[in-house]
Amino acid sequence: MQLNAFSNAAYDNATLIVPDEAYYDYLQSYGWDMFENTKPAAIEDVFAETTTVADIFNLLGIIVKHSASKEDLHSLPAGIYIVNGKKVVVK
Repeated sequence: MQLNAFSNAAYDNATLIVPDEAYYDYLQSYGWDMFENTKPAAIEDVFAETTTVADIFNLLGIIVKHSASKEDLHSLPAGIYIVNGKKVVVK
């Protein structure tokens, strides 16, 4: 029996944004391979060119870092965060 973290609708409708260098690893990893929409992105891509800071939230919607820079994002512990409405994986 396989346990899924999300409903099938979540896997079908959500977009998982993963680091460029780990994109193919996610496509082949159990659990992560269930997402229908997986896109590679550099962490820098979640910051607008004109915006140097953003609030960073955890998946519970709790703010982790207010007015964070790209460097602040890189210094966070490994996990999944939300920056400018995008999920970002920090390894």
